[in-house]
Amino acid sequence: MKFYDAHIYYDDLRTDFNQLENLNKKYQCEFIISPQCTIQSEPEKSNLMYFLQPYLLSNKFLYYIAMVISKTFYKQNKLKFFWKIFTGFKNYHKITIPNNNDVLNIIEKYHFIKSWLWINPTEEDSLKEFESLYNHPKIVGIKLHNYWHNLGENDINIILENNKKNKPVYIILKYQNIKKILDLLRKFNNTKFIIGYGGFPHYGRIWDEINKLKNVYIDVASKHLNKKLINKIFEKFDKNKIIFSSDYPYNFQDKKKFSYQLFLKRININHLSNKERNDFFINNIKNIIHG
Repeated sequence: MKFYDAHIYYDDLRTDFNQLENLNKKYQCEFIISPQCTIQSEPEKSNLMYFLQPYLLSNKFLYYIAMVISKTFYKQNKLKFFWKIFTGFKNYHKITIPNNNDVLNIIEKYHFIKSWLWINPTEEDSLKEFESLYNHPKIVGIKLHNYWHNLGENDINIILENNKKNKPVYIILKYQNIKKILDLLRKFNNTKFIIGYGGFPHYGRIWDEINKLKNVYIDVASKHLNKKLINKIFEKFDKNKIIFSSDYPYNFQDKKKFSYQLFLKRININHLSNKERNDFFINNIKNIIHG
């Protein structure tokens, strides 16, 4: 099956470029990569936690409990000892300054891989990389991970104000004031935004509003979304606003390798017309980055 995966990660131990190259040769698949997110290869998280998470976050009261708990995960960007129970006691150390330059050098020889410019606007060195790499031919747009880097609206605004060419922005939300993030999406209405992970951690609380905004799209990446939530996304959103993304190479493992077959089992495409399938798997993201 041909697809254009709008969000994969570089992981020095787990990203298999031979696998990606084979997918390109066999099906003409293409990818947009993002720099590594942890100093060590990111450990697999607990399946139980992934199972419970959508139910917790769908309940208004439990959502606020989850928000409080989420603030206890890390100390100085390292996962606290108690929470290592859910990663098999493996280390989990956040990268605060994504290394875009190294990733761009690695993918230079792969014509079918582009990259997001992942920026942490709270770090001066990351802002310098934003300036130096913004016009790199492999860069299709900007990535902001509010949750990972604990970004406030002012931090996001800095990048968006300096996005002079209105390049697309892939943004993952955090537990934050929905109204404030919606205000930013409306303010920069000439910029196309992809809300990652199906709007995690807000899900349905934000769907109606972002579906009204012509410049805002949503993807189905990561195990933060289960089959039920993905079905609801296809029911709720215009079909030309749903983006195919996976979060490769994490989760959905078969013989210790990421399996697109396992990933796709969560997505029911039987109700889609041939055009809608092509749009979801390929054209929607192409229209964003080339439109």
